[in-house]
Amino acid sequence: MHLLMACHLQLTKKGFDTTKKKIDFLITQANALTIFNETNTIINGQSYLFERRGFYSAPKTRQLTKFLK
Repeated sequence: MHLLMACHLQLTKKGFDTTKKKIDFLITQANALTIFNETNTIINGQSYLFERRGFYSAPKTRQLTKFLK
């Protein structure tokens, strides 16, 4: 779920400001793979997420969301 949330935020930052624009972009497999890999790399770089209670901690999720915006 974090990957999907992060992809949503990344696409918004890239100018895909509506759900339709995001879906149109993601329909192309290469585009989807690119954004998922890019976002996965960003998430993996956030070491605090992998500490005890990592992804299950609401404060850490808020911190990730703030970072991505």
